[in-house]
Amino acid sequence: MKKMVRLLVLAMLIITGVWFLRDDISQMSFWHVNETWMPEGYSKAVRVTLDDDGRVFDVMTKSTNIKDFLDEQKIVLGDEDVVFGPLENRVYAHATIGIHRAKHITLAVGGEKRALVTYQTSVERMLLENDVILGEDDFVLPKNEDVVIDKASVSVVRVIVKEEIIDKTIAFAITIEEDEKLSWRKAIVTQKGEAGIKRSTYRVVSYDGKEIDRTIMKQEIVKEPVTEKTMQGTYVAVKGTAHTGLGTWYAYTGTLAAASPWLPMGSYAKVTNQENGKTVIVKINDRGPFGKNRIIDLDKVAFAKIASIGAGVISLKVEEVAN
Repeated sequence: MKKMVRLLVLAMLIITGVWFLRDDISQMSFWHVNETWMPEGYSKAVRVTLDDDGRVFDVMTKSTNIKDFLDEQKIVLGDEDVVFGPLENRVYAHATIGIHRAKHITLAVGGEKRALVTYQTSVERMLLENDVILGEDDFVLPKNEDVVIDKASVSVVRVIVKEEIIDKTIAFAITIEEDEKLSWRKAIVTQKGEAGIKRSTYRVVSYDGKEIDRTIMKQEIVKEPVTEKTMQGTYVAVKGTAHTGLGTWYAYTGTLAAASPWLPMGSYAKVTNQENGKTVIVKINDRGPFGKNRIIDLDKVAFAKIASIGAGVISLKVEEVAN
């Protein structure tokens, strides 16, 4: 009987002990999972999350407030850096201690620069913070998803893509028909020439107002040119006696001119190359030549009409023009 009583008392004591230890065991289990359990009389280390400007760490700390935590972790704050909440706030298990780092940025938008301070961690958020909206073709350097760092330069390049149409004139051709009944001094336009139009369509790309690429997309003739037709008289009346002899050339006025020993100044002469039959009409504006059997000196331009410049001296027939 006594043995049964002893066993009953022992069982009650075990049950009572387990009952009173239940909370402590539960608490010990909680700290095993979430904290570092410390013996009674010591501060308990708690697990917190440190978010230092987007860089996230799990940290065990015994600090009781944020200020002590920063000192404990040797975290240095800049003058413009910001901590989430007052420094006196208590540090609890599983709390997040956040720090916003101030970044001094040079932002160029469309070529216009300005300095600013931002606490954003990505280029995209920094642009949104400053009301910078990107157009369809605009781009950013560095990229939207890149991290913003202190003293960085961020450029928003405004891109314009447009079509440009440019019309250019096409010169008209000129045809000349000779009329032997019409005076050599007369030229009659029988059909007026008109320039044509060539249209080019370009794709033009500009960065910040500066053209960087131009590509031809299409070309077309929107107006064909009209040929100008001219009737040129070739009838030449001569007077007096024809003179034959040698002719040379010299560079003087660069026109259809010549020097003659006897023809009146300002008069016109018909000069024929006796070797090939080619003719040219020249205006007498100088005196000479005075060599033996030399009857005319043609300006280089006139000489080239009837002979090769390399010929030097050729046999000519010279007649004074009457009309």
